[in-house]
Amino acid sequence: MSAVEETHLVCLPFAGAGASFFKPWQDRAPAGLRVLPVQLPGREERFVEEPHTDAARAAAEAHAQVTRQLPEGARVAVFGHSLGAVLGFELAHRLEAEPGVRLDALVVSGAPGPWTGRADRASGLPDAEFLARVRTFAG
Repeated sequence: MSAVEETHLVCLPFAGAGASFFKPWQDRAPAGLRVLPVQLPGREERFVEEPHTDAARAAAEAHAQVTRQLPEGARVAVFGHSLGAVLGFELAHRLEAEPGVRLDALVVSGAPGPWTGRADRASGLPDAEFLARVRTFAG
């Protein structure tokens, strides 16, 4: 099977996680599926880099990272969980507009749809309030 016939599954992890979360997926992927985890700054081997605080900038970096790895005519599916779902939605729009990329699917989990605003936010809170809010999110 040629690289063009493969489906490239771009994976975006949840906040605080890195690309290694998807290592088992890479190891278990069936023939014809190439798992491409995205590694953002501030995670794992990129821990010394300043993490993004803006979803648009993170999606732009993910786009650049992914498109460098795709062959012309690539079939792509995007998966993201929680924060990765938000970034996946933004990335899917960018990939859809990319010449030579065929976006076949966007699969998300752990986040409301883009048309549903989040009522509860943790950004911009003082540390103690931030931690209390995150606890309500995570249970």
